[in-house]
Amino acid sequence: MFEGNMDQLTGFGSGPISAGWATPNARRNRLLLALSLPDLSLLEPWLERVPLPVGTRLVEPNTPIEHACFMEEGIASVVATTPQGRRIEVGIIGREGMTGIPILLGADRTPHECFVQTPGEGLRIRADDLRQAMAGSASLHQHLLRFAQAFIIQPGQTALANGIYPIE
Repeated sequence: MFEGNMDQLTGFGSGPISAGWATPNARRNRLLLALSLPDLSLLEPWLERVPLPVGTRLVEPNTPIEHACFMEEGIASVVATTPQGRRIEVGIIGREGMTGIPILLGADRTPHECFVQTPGEGLRIRADDLRQAMAGSASLHQHLLRFAQAFIIQPGQTALANGIYPIE
């Protein structure tokens, strides 16, 4: 189906993306692959390919979010923490999505943390540049909001399953 050539490594190292990066072989993030060329062109100048080793903190709780990251490979965990320090994973993000969802919703912070659980790489964009790109295109903003909606459903489905199905 989708997989084929998209999963091939691109050979790009860390740093700004060079011209021509937006071919199906060069990008693997499904949010970016589904964008129109005009919307993609609003993001392209600001995207920076970065390695994502295990433990990399992508979003710190209760602090301004500096970057969003379109995951190309690997998995990021979103974790909630109680005042007593108990933690639970409330979501995961892979190459279907992006980190920094509060930015899409007009917020600059979240009580949750987000860190890399499985190593990979991503395309990072500064929060202000993402806001500027969304302000320049209602269709880009709507596209990213649809991912936010899908992500918001994830913890609800998990809670439903945890409440209904017994662990044996």
